[in-house]
Amino acid sequence: MEKIKAVRGTKDILPHEVNKWQFLENKAREIFSLYGYKEIRTPIFEEISLFVRGIGQGTDIVRKEMYVFDDRKGRKLCLRPEGTAGVMRAFLEHNLADNSITKLFYTGPMFRYERPQAGRYRQHTQIGVEAIGSAEPSLDAEVISLVYNYFILAGLENIQVELNSVGCEKCRGKYKDILKEALAKNVTAFCPDCQERFNLNVLRMFDCKIPECQNFLNEAPKITDAICPDCQAHLAEVKAHLDLLKINYKMNPRLVRGLDYYTRTTFEIIFSSLGSQNAIAAGGRYDKLIHELGGDEIPGIGFAMGVERIVLALDSIGKKWPEMSSLEVYNIAVGSQKAYEYLFELTNKFRQSGISCEIDHRQRSLKSQLKTADKLKAKRVIILGDQELEKGIVLLRSMNTGVQREIKFEELFDLVKKEVLP
Repeated sequence: MEKIKAVRGTKDILPHEVNKWQFLENKAREIFSLYGYKEIRTPIFEEISLFVRGIGQGTDIVRKEMYVFDDRKGRKLCLRPEGTAGVMRAFLEHNLADNSITKLFYTGPMFRYERPQAGRYRQHTQIGVEAIGSAEPSLDAEVISLVYNYFILAGLENIQVELNSVGCEKCRGKYKDILKEALAKNVTAFCPDCQERFNLNVLRMFDCKIPECQNFLNEAPKITDAICPDCQAHLAEVKAHLDLLKINYKMNPRLVRGLDYYTRTTFEIIFSSLGSQNAIAAGGRYDKLIHELGGDEIPGIGFAMGVERIVLALDSIGKKWPEMSSLEVYNIAVGSQKAYEYLFELTNKFRQSGISCEIDHRQRSLKSQLKTADKLKAKRVIILGDQELEKGIVLLRSMNTGVQREIKFEELFDLVKKEVLP
């Protein structure tokens, strides 16, 4: 019978590498808490209308990439393709708004049907933050500094902040007209996707990675030349606050982001060594999103970062990941059932006291069990055979030094506890 394999575009995170994901998630919790963010967990599936209204009908995500299904009552649902819309739905549904800025972060799987590439999977893990309740450019700079500092403290220093403004509804509409007029004469030379985007939402053409399309777009008018005075002032203040924080950034007028809810500030964190898929975090301001979802006009800004791509980036520079927790004790019973039963009870007693401990349930040979203890990187082993049982002792061996001691039954537990939990 043919073996069942993981679905294309998904990845098993195996025990020997899961510490990388745990490190990045724990580092996020540690650093985000310093900025006042609280964790939120939303469902991995939502009503499809949430993303159509929030992300935009004309986006590639809604048109091509969502996993959509009907439930048993015929409701149209989908697996979440991104985190922001779900967090905003929860923000409104549970009335999380108060007089201060609401700061939330999340981590979990997202789902997009797109061509699998290095660091890009159809199910991938994102970590993101949302700061809701202020339109001040100082908040934009703080959010950018948060993700920037996260990467520095995680060990990824050779990064670049790319910054842009996509303006407000008023000036962005005018820019779309200017852009369509400039691109119209060459529109048939663009790829089929770009020709479709030209009619649906011309800004989405900047998402295209095809070099021929990019050559035409490089000659297109810049959005920063078309934004209104208020949006220009907002961008200038963001830049000024980034300068205060001593965060280097590069203006990228082609950076418009792939979601319709963005307004004004957009940004990406780039790690150039990853090649064409070099964005390891991206975000921006979304002052109209909550209103689009049925709430008041409450401004917000956030970002998301792809964990798989960050792992690739850190691996590429030889990151020394924290090792998984070592096993403190491995109990080895050799001989009678009575020896096994004694160590079986002792194993449970160690665990209840907070000491990691394992025992071999198959009661194999001493040599086989010692090999397993070594494989599990146990710091010490306790060996009990029939001779030791008669004497009322165990052999306590350090796996690092090979030093072996005889310990009386009545002294064993307290001795190990003292060594492990001083």
